Amino acid sequence: MKNVFAEVYRIFKKAPLHISLILLMDIAGAIIWAANPYIIGACIDDLLGRKYCWLCIFIALQLLLIALRTVDKILDTRIYSRIIEEESTTYYEKIIRTDADDSKISSLLDRVDDIPNFLEINLFDFLSMAGGIIFSLIFIFSISGLFVLLLAVSVSIVVPFATYRFQKDIALNNENRKNIDEARVNIIASRKIERYKEHIRKALSLDIINSDLDAKTYLLTDLLQTVLLVIAIISTVHAGNYTSGQLFSTITYVMMLNGYVGEINESIIVVKDLQDTVSRLERNAK
Repeated sequence: MKNVFAEVYRIFKKAPLHISLILLMDIAGAIIWAANPYIIGACIDDLLGRKYCWLCIFIALQLLLIALRTVDKILDTRIYSRIIEEESTTYYEKIIRTDADDSKISSLLDRVDDIPNFLEINLFDFLSMAGGIIFSLIFIFSISGLFVLLLAVSVSIVVPFATYRFQKDIALNNENRKNIDEARVNIIASRKIERYKEHIRKALSLDIINSDLDAKTYLLTDLLQTVLLVIAIISTVHAGNYTSGQLFSTITYVMMLNGYVGEINESIIVVKDLQDTVSRLERNAK
């Protein structure tokens, strides 16, 4: 992981002010998005009482969210496109000095943008996931009580541990998929149909295995999360001191929590893939 952090930080230093601004806009947007279920629940209760204060707050925050995302999209692509162009060109200059063949060079160049993409996309996803889990747990506790909170925390911990073996296998298959991709151009250039058939068969067999592992992860994760959702609804209703808006918010936050917990599995795979990519790029450029 040390090499991964070093590479991500190296990319960050290429445009620290712009990247920080983009990240701050992303975080602000994520906070508004995470607050939406609470605000909508408050809107429901307000509107039932013929009040419109929370509706005005909701509209104002949605307009702010739209503005943030629009500016973010305009800046994001421009900044990271320049970084990826520089990274690809620099790596190309290094790799052509080695004895790597054209097929491996082509595959490695496809991997170069994985590091900027991690900073652009995955890092924000990780922060959003962590913030979303914390925000959801706080609201669930405030409405549904300690028992549902403890159950929610337990599910959030059990799911990643229960599916870790699947994540590990998927990450290993992704490494093997990259190895297969490194030979692709040479196989195409050979003009031999049987070689290409064997190549595509190996690649697709790994995709099928990963799809099966994803299905197992999905099944186990969703079973646990469905139990949590049902218990949260029953507990909130039996508590008796809830409003229509609070019930809506509770259900939405439990579903939001389930979604973020499911992303933990994907995040672990992303990190393992990035570790392999960094190692692969460094090893082949020497």
